[in-house]
Amino acid sequence: MTSPPVPAEREMPGDVRSVKLGVGRAPEGWQERGVGSPQSDGVNLYRPVRGTYVLSFPVTQPTFAVVQLQVYASPAPLSSWARIDGQPVPLVLVENLPRLEMLLAPGLHTLQVTLRCSKNACHSAPRLYGTEVTLRSVRAAIEPGGIAVSRVNADSPGSPLKVRGASPVRSDGVNLYREVSGPEPILLQWPSRLLALKAEYQVFSASGALTVRAEVNDRVVASSQIPARTFTYQTVNLLNAGPAGQTGPLRITFSCQGKTSACFPARLYFTHVETLRGTVREHPLSPLQWAGLILLCLMMLAVLGLWLRLPVPGRFARR
Repeated sequence: MTSPPVPAEREMPGDVRSVKLGVGRAPEGWQERGVGSPQSDGVNLYRPVRGTYVLSFPVTQPTFAVVQLQVYASPAPLSSWARIDGQPVPLVLVENLPRLEMLLAPGLHTLQVTLRCSKNACHSAPRLYGTEVTLRSVRAAIEPGGIAVSRVNADSPGSPLKVRGASPVRSDGVNLYREVSGPEPILLQWPSRLLALKAEYQVFSASGALTVRAEVNDRVVASSQIPARTFTYQTVNLLNAGPAGQTGPLRITFSCQGKTSACFPARLYFTHVETLRGTVREHPLSPLQWAGLILLCLMMLAVLGLWLRLPVPGRFARR
């Protein structure tokens, strides 16, 4: 098996934790539900899954999680769907085994996986031999990017920078990326309160050369010719696009050179925008917080007014 292509610049932090759950194995704070008592197939122990498998677990920092279920069911193929904290999460079958990839914010999370056999009831309860969870720390959604500048990362949990038209976040084993499957435009969108200075992302295609063009309001603001199997940054100066460019959205179009479709799928790595730091607010104030802030300002003004009225020896002395 060959190693995946890796950009020259690796941005994913290296904190990686692998957790294997099985019969009698669960770290503190982790809990499995929906499985029966351990049984044996004559060689290995397994637990039958009763309808929906539920796994609750904590993470302490922004995390990219990969969950792999070692499960067997008859008749094959196995079909599944999943939710994390009540929201649908993409699930793929790798060698007929369910695999999930997701971004998680710090906190306690609950994963639910429902298993079916060929879209029908299984002949017997699916057998769960084990669950492996790989937790890899990722960048925070908003980071300092220089003097008075913040970097807003798209491939982070809770990011205000959204990517429309590409796949959910995936991992090549080293870095996170989004897959671009065809020439349909990709949109980078951010809230209007963020005044973006520039957008930047790295593009890669394993199979063919491509052209990547960026537009704001139908105006081309960047265009790059990218050879096959070459990681290339495209930097878009949004100041040149005027006020409309700073509030987005940014439209990115991929096209294969030579009028073929050989460059797909392509990949987007390290997608981010840089904004004026004062325009970024991760946690907007609630009405109650605004009221408290206004009350505090009034109290400070009252104290200042009282202090100015106090007689101070020598301050206003007249000769």
